[in-house]
Amino acid sequence: MHPSSFQINGDQGQAEQKKSYRILVVDDDLPILSVIKDILVHHGYEVVTSTSVDEARQILNSMIPDLIISDIVMPNEDGGALHQLLRKSHELAQIPFIFLTGVTDSEKVREAQELGIDEYMFKPFDTQDLLSLVRGKLKRSEEFHGILDHRMESFRKRVIHTLSHEFRTPLVAVNTGTELLRDQLDKLDRKVLFDLIESIQHGGQRLQHLVEDFITIQQIDSGHAEIVAKRYKKEINFVELLQRSMRSFEDEIAVKDFQRISQPIFDKSIKFHIMVCEPQISEVIHRLLSNALKFGGRSGSIELNIQATSEDASLFIRDHGQGISASAVNEVCGMFTQIDRETKEQQGCGLGLAIVSKYLILNNGFIHFHTPEDGGTIVEIKFPLVKS
Repeated sequence: MHPSSFQINGDQGQAEQKKSYRILVVDDDLPILSVIKDILVHHGYEVVTSTSVDEARQILNSMIPDLIISDIVMPNEDGGALHQLLRKSHELAQIPFIFLTGVTDSEKVREAQELGIDEYMFKPFDTQDLLSLVRGKLKRSEEFHGILDHRMESFRKRVIHTLSHEFRTPLVAVNTGTELLRDQLDKLDRKVLFDLIESIQHGGQRLQHLVEDFITIQQIDSGHAEIVAKRYKKEINFVELLQRSMRSFEDEIAVKDFQRISQPIFDKSIKFHIMVCEPQISEVIHRLLSNALKFGGRSGSIELNIQATSEDASLFIRDHGQGISASAVNEVCGMFTQIDRETKEQQGCGLGLAIVSKYLILNNGFIHFHTPEDGGTIVEIKFPLVKS
């Protein structure tokens, strides 16, 4: 394509951009590359050019542009390879991308569409069309990053608030209790002494649970939990797994609390066989039962029911507490998320259901929250049945 096909309009000067944007342009056609650079520089953009994907890769190792404009058809690696490179990188994945293509490159355009690329500039192009597309992509990117920054700031504040509370409260109990024991041990009667020791123990246990949750999240995010899940998955009867989990859970809580949990109801004629890593799913059940006891109201019972279709087996855990609003269901499995924490005193850092959700994903499971009309919450965890 001859560079005379392009025009640099002089109706807008170099002062157009209030912010300096850096654009990487990749094209093996030097005249076209030069013209595009001139157009963009004339309108206030900083431009870096490359004649190949390999050269662009080297440039991206040392800088992150605000936008990439790339030809599709190039020798050796094409523009699609560059786009794929970006999408595999956490740092580069969100860079806006515009493809340049000739009208005869219809097959390449279809390939690009399959990669998820939705912005093209066909050669020869009009200068104003190019500038409008560039401005639109940069504006959309700015809006996206603004939303992302807002969410990250909200998340950061939530983490700091949660952790400061979760660390400080048990530490106060431990430090105050040990200080009193040190200074007034000879003056304390037996009951006060026992209460102090119990308070210190509860504070230590609370800190231990907090640390264990962080370790579990780290193991999940590092991929270690996935390796464990794959290595130890086996065919297990879901009912028997639940019963073993309940016996283990009974050893960890007060008898009066365990008496609130009903024995599971299930059809004994059905083989509830699932393929899972038992320690991870037992942990899921422990956490869901603990939540049901914590939020299900002190006097209400916890009802368990196992059902199956031709494809799946589900465990339903129902409590009779205040329930979860429909608007909160999408948030409840997020990290450091606790519903109505501002108005209700809750122990824990909001990692429990995030761990549950991640363990279920590793075991091909799903979690659903149901809100019955007569109150409470039903939590359903579902797994595909093993085919006979």
